[in-house]
Amino acid sequence: MSNNSPMMHRVKRGRFNRRLPSLPRKGRIRFVFAVLLVFGIIRIGPPLVRRFELPALVSARDTSTDTSGVLTGTTKKKSKKALPVDINALLLSHPEYVTENNLPVFDGRDSLTLYTSIDSTLQASLFRLISRYHPLYGGIVALDPVSGRILALVSYTGDSMPEPEGNICLNASFPAASVYKTITAAAAIELAGFSAACSLQHRGRSHTLYHSQLKRELDWSVDLTFAQAYSRSINAVFGRIGIYELGSAKLLDISHRFGFNRSLPGELSCAVSRVFTPDSTFELAELASGFNQRTTISPLHGALIAAGISQKGLMPVPTFIDSIVRSRDHTVSYIRNSQSWLNPVRAATALELQKMMYSVVRYGTAAKQFRTLRNSRWFDEFTYGGKTGSVDKDGVGRVDWFIGYAVHPQKTDERIAIGAVTVHGAYWTVHSSYLAAEAIRYYLKALQDRKAEQEKSMAAATVTDTSSSRTATP
Repeated sequence: MSNNSPMMHRVKRGRFNRRLPSLPRKGRIRFVFAVLLVFGIIRIGPPLVRRFELPALVSARDTSTDTSGVLTGTTKKKSKKALPVDINALLLSHPEYVTENNLPVFDGRDSLTLYTSIDSTLQASLFRLISRYHPLYGGIVALDPVSGRILALVSYTGDSMPEPEGNICLNASFPAASVYKTITAAAAIELAGFSAACSLQHRGRSHTLYHSQLKRELDWSVDLTFAQAYSRSINAVFGRIGIYELGSAKLLDISHRFGFNRSLPGELSCAVSRVFTPDSTFELAELASGFNQRTTISPLHGALIAAGISQKGLMPVPTFIDSIVRSRDHTVSYIRNSQSWLNPVRAATALELQKMMYSVVRYGTAAKQFRTLRNSRWFDEFTYGGKTGSVDKDGVGRVDWFIGYAVHPQKTDERIAIGAVTVHGAYWTVHSSYLAAEAIRYYLKALQDRKAEQEKSMAAATVTDTSSSRTATP
């Protein structure tokens, strides 16, 4: 039989050109979906896993202190459990975690749940509030002045501004401005025997600082109290106190006591607040009055200073994590430990400073912004106060500050300390003192409303139980 015969062609096709059996239509569709699913897992799966991985797992900095308040780096004796995660790396990679009070993370071996101190309702309310006014930048810190638990950590960046690295509340590049007058006032009371009611002299405008205003003997002057000078933020008065009553050594010493030029303790990595050494008499006046761009502070540090004054001179260690629980066996791998950080002034000095800070919100530079709170009947029993400050920073804009507090003398859980900063361009959009007043109002009013609701529910439950027992009695 010839190789070219039809029979041989059929044999060749059957042996060498046999077609593979075709898949049904449904099978082909399933095969395509399976390929796409595998491809999706390969492409999308790792980012989803990495979302819950921590950038680094290290022990947190220890917050134990020696008698001077400087971090020793030794292990705390009261708690054997160190923080098993790097909170700063976590927040840098996932800044959205600041808004929640329980955070799921994965450490490569087991999943963890981080329970934070953040009040999510307060955090959301303050972010909506600051977003309404559109400053260039803004940061609001709210914390418990006794325990140091951070209740809100709001960081805002305007739409047209470059995004800063990290949270603005932990940024210490903003000039402290007249907030530093609080440090000068503390030094004058603690080291020079001043009081809120002592009489002082002043000439010229409140917000200027000229050589003619700094003479020991003024040609003409007006008399005012120390509290009035503080409430109106008069630069020359504080400049003269720095020159003739304190000197640079005492100012730098009290600054260090309040935490300047030293690292803040706690889980969050906050930039160091800076104070400069003056080289001349006029620079000393600039330092004492806060009328300079070289003294800087972070909103978190500002809130801690206000907290210390409200608590008779005791500044707490700020904490962000309440506890950490492992999902595998539900064991607690970390629990917070309340500690005091610094004790910069005596209780008597802190009480005088409270009088001066109250004058700021009563008839001083923040009186208008605190009017709603002052006129609220539910707020009558609170002790509260604060300090404003504003200065132009080259290349940034107008920096506006407020630090303050509000505490109930009897109800120890109704208390809050605030540090707020905003940066503005050609037009001022909102005062930091207003944001702080609203933060105080939001938090304390919500706290009281929750208490009232709980008491109402308990009363209703008691009435129900009583009625049931009467019905059951034969």
